[in-house]
Amino acid sequence: MRMIAPRIGFPAIARARRWMVMLRSEQKLFVVAAVLVALVRVTLWLLPSRISLRFVRRIAEPHTGRQYLPRPSAAQISGAIETVSRCMPQATCLTQAVAAQLLLRRHGYQSRLCLGAMRSAQGAFAAHAWIEHDGRIVVGGAGSAAFTILRASTTGPRGEPGIGSP
Repeated sequence: MRMIAPRIGFPAIARARRWMVMLRSEQKLFVVAAVLVALVRVTLWLLPSRISLRFVRRIAEPHTGRQYLPRPSAAQISGAIETVSRCMPQATCLTQAVAAQLLLRRHGYQSRLCLGAMRSAQGAFAAHAWIEHDGRIVVGGAGSAAFTILRASTTGPRGEPGIGSP
């Protein structure tokens, strides 16, 4: 009888190869993004949103110590959040937006969390969350122009609320 080794698909091999050639700083960013997305997801699931957002903001204080790794760009941070979220069950737009804002804040970037709503032509209600940085949408941009902003929360690079924050 011949033993058959488990077959690993080509996408898994390609991902493993990409991981192996990443810089250590990029690998660390992806690990931190994965942990943060999972933590935000679980927190939003278990706690009321007001309490969960307060809790999650406390854990993502801006990094003040010495940084030996190069600081990731806002595009790298948003890319890591979006990539990790594709593998995370129920990582909604709100989960991604909150995680992205926290990670951007931790690395000293100002960002704006936008919560919007709209009604479709059939009258169905839809809500969406996205992140803006330097006037551009960096996370959750798909279709966000159709939504009316109900609330926007800005955080400064040190984590302090910005202008227009609640």
